[in-house]
Amino acid sequence: MSASKSSPSAREVVDVDESEIEETINRIKSHKGVLGVIILTKDGVVLRSTVDEETSHAYASLVQDIVGRTRLGVRDLDPANDLSFVRIRTKKHEIMIAPDKEYMLVVVQNPNFKEGSQNETLRVRALNVDDDSDRT
Repeated sequence: MSASKSSPSAREVVDVDESEIEETINRIKSHKGVLGVIILTKDGVVLRSTVDEETSHAYASLVQDIVGRTRLGVRDLDPANDLSFVRIRTKKHEIMIAPDKEYMLVVVQNPNFKEGSQNETLRVRALNVDDDSDRT
């Protein structure tokens, strides 16, 4: 095998995948109530996001922890099993996480979205240490 016949460069592979990634993100964003889409590496590094950087990194950190702990719990119950999807519903949002071997897809949506209403902007709300209003 000659050196001139090498496999495609990483950049060429990324270019092909970029269009597929963009298409997938746009398709997901088009669903009613979707507030944000975040694609992470398995280590929690943000690769792509439709929300601001601070929000992306906050979700990335939490999601990585949730997936890691949940995966351990699933494997404790059955070592032959593995985590394939996590869905968390809160009063305001629904967080759907699809972990894979190398990547994680995170979609945050408003489950109470009503047709004709305007989508909110997904942002992390900083809490003051002295502010206990959300801890009831």
